[in-house]
Amino acid sequence: MTDTTAPARPTFAPVHPSPTWVTRVDLIGDGEATAETQEAYARHKAVVGPLHNGIRQLGEFPAGVDFEIAVALAIRAATHLPPVVVEVARLRCAAVIGCEYCVAWHSRFAQRLGFSIDQVALIWAADNRSFPGFDSEPALAILFADEFSRNGVSTHTWEAAASLWGEQGALELTLVCAAQNASSRISRTLMTPFEPILTGQK
Repeated sequence: MTDTTAPARPTFAPVHPSPTWVTRVDLIGDGEATAETQEAYARHKAVVGPLHNGIRQLGEFPAGVDFEIAVALAIRAATHLPPVVVEVARLRCAAVIGCEYCVAWHSRFAQRLGFSIDQVALIWAADNRSFPGFDSEPALAILFADEFSRNGVSTHTWEAAASLWGEQGALELTLVCAAQNASSRISRTLMTPFEPILTGQK
């Protein structure tokens, strides 16, 4: 008999921003948006998906919305890399940059891919350099993202990535890290407010 029981959904603990995480730019809702911004929002919904708060903070600058669309497309293009590699790299980039908003979202995404809360905590602890129990691929992706987000990827780490995923995969991981760095630095600067789903209110 085939087991048709749906897999258990991960339980996400509420995440709250630190007291110093105070948003600097208001969100632009659909009703407040100019025609140009509405068009940019529509492009984002069609190409990427629902608008999150980081996009709505860019509402007064529609080109910023289009920039975030390009960021999303660059990350989606990383087809030579396993999804877990892409996600842990994005989470580590956000952690090193100090973007609480991005860390909150990518912690959830990593849990959806099977990482435990304890493993996620090891990834986003930016000073941590030990990842016991991690397979070689996510461990290398974390190291690559960490180095990229600080002083650049070392020759040793680049060669390890190229050996494991091929040069194409290493190039894709470079673009994933670049895209996430850009997006996280924007949200870190604007201090994007958390959605209610992140803080357990919805």
